[in-house]
Amino acid sequence: STVGLYNYRYFYMFLVAMTFGIFSFIITLIVYARRYHVEYSSWPVSTLLLGLEVGVCLIPVGGMALYHTQLSMVNLTTNEHINVRKYKYLF
Repeated sequence: STVGLYNYRYFYMFLVAMTFGIFSFIITLIVYARRYHVEYSSWPVSTLLLGLEVGVCLIPVGGMALYHTQLSMVNLTTNEHINVRKYKYLF
């Protein structure tokens, strides 16, 4: 399915929710790892590695959320932004 006029807001809200979700996960993981370290005097390495893998997903998801926020603020579609030189009304 493509992102079009009638489902763009759902796509954008999905990106924002995923960004906040992953960010919340990272904060929760840090709190958990600190408490685990205080309790057991070691670090939960496998949990931290899995958390690192999920945390890396924040880069593309957060980047897309920022990109689409920028597009929304200037009232452009992705197509118009990519092909800005083709459309005379954008000059």
